[in-house]
Amino acid sequence: MYIPYRNQSCSVMNVLYVITGLGVGGAEVVTINLANTFHSLGNKVGIVYLSGSNQHKEKINSGIKVWGLDMTKSFWGFVKAQILMRRILKEFSPDVVHAHMFHANVFMRCCRIHYAIAYLITTEHNKNIESRFRMWLYRVTDRLTNLNTNVSLEATDYFVRQGAFKRKNSIVMYNGIDLKKYTSFVTTKDLRKQMDMESDFIFLNVGRLTHAKDQSNLIQAFKRLESEQPNVKLLIAGDGPLREQLETEIEKLGLLGKVLLLGVKENIVEYYNIADCFVLSSAWEGFPMVVIEAMAMRLPIVTTECGKEALNDDRYVVPIHNSEMLFCKMKEIYKLSAEEREMLSQKNYHAVLKYDLNKICSSWNKIYLNNS
Repeated sequence: MYIPYRNQSCSVMNVLYVITGLGVGGAEVVTINLANTFHSLGNKVGIVYLSGSNQHKEKINSGIKVWGLDMTKSFWGFVKAQILMRRILKEFSPDVVHAHMFHANVFMRCCRIHYAIAYLITTEHNKNIESRFRMWLYRVTDRLTNLNTNVSLEATDYFVRQGAFKRKNSIVMYNGIDLKKYTSFVTTKDLRKQMDMESDFIFLNVGRLTHAKDQSNLIQAFKRLESEQPNVKLLIAGDGPLREQLETEIEKLGLLGKVLLLGVKENIVEYYNIADCFVLSSAWEGFPMVVIEAMAMRLPIVTTECGKEALNDDRYVVPIHNSEMLFCKMKEIYKLSAEEREMLSQKNYHAVLKYDLNKICSSWNKIYLNNS
């Protein structure tokens, strides 16, 4: 077995991040933020993604080396990717390998069978990993990792109860965001004028158009509200496989011009800025980054139970798949006075400070240093 060189410095490390893909998603953004931050601290940082294309080239620091394995869904595709990964490990000599998401986590655990990775962290970003077989794979490969983390207490406890993770080597590590990106944003309402929504009350949802995000439930709830309060609009930022289905639903409910599917928006902060309330309708999540983004933008928030841990406020938390309750809470926010909404917004902002990226990276730094 090849034994890699271990960096003996107490402050500078070789940190290699491995992720399933570099498409559009919260886990990808979190991984890139971590990589950029640790590179800025003077560490040697690399990113490996198993398959797909790199859709974040402009967001990754130019000093970070990025490898794509082009792994295919076949036995030989897996074997070839393992061989290539071994070469990368020899070349990079990581002190810490930090894998993210199910496929990358299991893939790197398998790498440890034939390569002596100094310290392996596997981070899951969700509670729902879609099958019992995947949970079984986590269980049988758990001995091959040094540390398991998940992005919420609820998800971590769930994995431990299922026997997929052992309690002794599992911790919660919340996702962090760059608060400066949101707090330094110059307030402007020009976008409202461009969209002809200057006098409307705007609800915002951000997320891929999938069953997990359950925007159909949100549209049903919004229909109830719109029938009572015609000056409301719903903006949904994101794209995904359910777009055509949602477009059909919007048309059938007579909500054309009232519910807008915006697609993916690079300038999403501008849409947070014009919104009056953020709504998370998800049926399942790991740790919803969009909720803490909305908190950072000082927005009132209505969420399903998926966002409860991030929000830490039960008053505007509703059960999943319950459009009636979602409607009631959206209506409640709408009926608040401007002063009441401002108080709620400020409370959300103060609660989000613990998710500052610098604080989260400081916690990761301690883990990396203590085990490199």
